[in-house]
Amino acid sequence: MLKDLPANPRVLDIGCGPGMQTIEVAEQSSGLIEALDGRQPFLDQLKLNVKKFG
Repeated sequence: MLKDLPANPRVLDIGCGPGMQTIEVAEQSSGLIEALDGRQPFLDQLKLNVKKFG
């Protein structure tokens, strides 16, 4: 589903949860991604996933 992304998209991921889809988009492009969630534990997990997947 992410086949036609521009080379450097700007992505806003609202309700990102632990960010698995955020990581997927990051792997598919070199754009700017802003991920938001109202629950701090999800954001903490996203930070760990970003470090894990680089």
